[in-house]
Amino acid sequence: MKGPIGYIFHRPSGKIVHPRGCSWQPSNDTELVLNGAKDGPNRLQVRFVPVEGKFGYIEHVSSGKIVHPQGGSVSPGNDTKLVFHSDKHPAALFEFDQADERIVHRLGKIWHPLGGSCNPGNNTTCVLHSHVHDGAKFYFGDLSGTKISPYA
Repeated sequence: MKGPIGYIFHRPSGKIVHPRGCSWQPSNDTELVLNGAKDGPNRLQVRFVPVEGKFGYIEHVSSGKIVHPQGGSVSPGNDTKLVFHSDKHPAALFEFDQADERIVHRLGKIWHPLGGSCNPGNNTTCVLHSHVHDGAKFYFGDLSGTKISPYA
């Protein structure tokens, strides 16, 4: 069962995760970026699709593509970009750590804005990294920014 539809917010800046270019149908390997705009909110919607226990896919609703580490590596390195892609496999499994507001790859790296800033500029790429700090807080919420559970 798929989870509710919502948005991914960067906690410190309040920016929303977008497909680069804000497309309804992003092509494979389109980067995830942070942006303060809420224009065309349906293009920004995602939902969690459970696969293994607390891990699952983060699906872009309008395209059906899921979040991947770029290149599809099961063991991505630090600063590996996050992209949308149509393939579904174990390298694309994530969990939402709601208590600590982290999005965690199945092997432990967490979502970050590239460079780790608490106030990244618009169109800053989202990456995976091993460092845990306040700039790496992300949560699932409704369009007003109210935190909601991504799980059904």
